[in-house]
Amino acid sequence: MRWLLHHLVIPSLVGALVATLVTPMSFAEQRRSTGRSGYIEIVSSTMGAEVEIDGEQVGTVPIAEKLSVPVGEHSVKVAKRGYTQHLQVVRVKRRQTVTIEADLLALSGVLQVDANVEDARVFIDDEYVGNAPVDQDVEPGSRELKVSLLGYHDFRQTIDITAGEETAITAELERLPPEEDPTHVEPPPPPRWYERWWVWTIIGTVVVSLAVALPVALTRPQDHCEQQWDVKDCFDRSIITINLDQ
Repeated sequence: MRWLLHHLVIPSLVGALVATLVTPMSFAEQRRSTGRSGYIEIVSSTMGAEVEIDGEQVGTVPIAEKLSVPVGEHSVKVAKRGYTQHLQVVRVKRRQTVTIEADLLALSGVLQVDANVEDARVFIDDEYVGNAPVDQDVEPGSRELKVSLLGYHDFRQTIDITAGEETAITAELERLPPEEDPTHVEPPPPPRWYERWWVWTIIGTVVVSLAVALPVALTRPQDHCEQQWDVKDCFDRSIITINLDQ
């Protein structure tokens, strides 16, 4: 019995304890693994803000239910793009509800710019911020937007940015006329008659025909000339002329 206690039971208990201490549990696992728990209540007027507890996202504002958490210390984060963040560490006791008020302060607006042509360059107050599409945090106020691309008219628009709000713009760029477009290339002139493919096809056919017919004519039997003109060489014009004079 003592042998079993020292060699099996005690090592098993020690191993389980070490594994529990070494292996971190997620927030959800902690909630499921303990019966001793309390609650965190999130009160916020910043709709859509994301809520994290111990680095794990648990929902977005509004969160109507209280969040059950294990007894102990927890870090809570409430954040939304364009707003300040709310960070707080709380200690939760058994069956206790800790209320966190997290009304975030809007700092900047979100500007989203797209264009009807690829690689259009986006400028805000004459500062290049990237190629469309652009998703940019912008300080509140009146801003000058410019979207440009070589070969197109610039798109310009004055926009009012409100902190905590999103503004979406689609820039419609128009092509420059050919005489003003530095990227315009005139089409090549139509080919002349001797540059057309079918002309040289015909010429090639004629040349090939002559190349075949001429050797045949040169090798015709000589008796044909002897019978008709009484000469031995059909190409001896002097002999043909003499015979004709006779």
